[in-house]
Amino acid sequence: MDNIFINILLRLKESINSICLFTVICLFPNCKNFPCAPNSILTVFVGFQESDIDHFVIRRYKANDNYRHLVDTFIITNPSVNGGYANGRYAISNDTTIVFVDDNYPDNGIFPGYDWTIYLPALNKSVSVSNIISPQITGDERCVNPIYSFIQDSTLITGLQYFDSDQYFTNGYRIYITP
Repeated sequence: MDNIFINILLRLKESINSICLFTVICLFPNCKNFPCAPNSILTVFVGFQESDIDHFVIRRYKANDNYRHLVDTFIITNPSVNGGYANGRYAISNDTTIVFVDDNYPDNGIFPGYDWTIYLPALNKSVSVSNIISPQITGDERCVNPIYSFIQDSTLITGLQYFDSDQYFTNGYRIYITP
């Protein structure tokens, strides 16, 4: 009788261990830390005429290389002046235009790991962006890395704020460009 009782207790213990393991695996998958995704910087044009920024060029360069090795070039266009076709989304309010690079072109945004130029052909104006400081952090599956600073036209920009609005395409860190 004692052996039967001991066998029942051992099986019960195995069942409890299995249930506990199953519970931990099924109920707590988000407890894991994942490397967060890189964040991007939205271009914000302040005080420009619409025709000055209806299209512009973003060039990606190898980081810390004095803009000698071009990696990629892409044109951002405003759909309202390009027959509805564009790879940028323009949000206009008064004299300010926020430009979000379309999700269909995920490598076309300004993000850490490269140096960048933003070229406005209508004005023959270039803005340089380099030394984007964005540490790799961990979090849940939807996390993104913060951006602490960058250099814009030889000026260190710090104290960056992540903007969060009801329009997803205006959310994010921003670089402000003036004429």
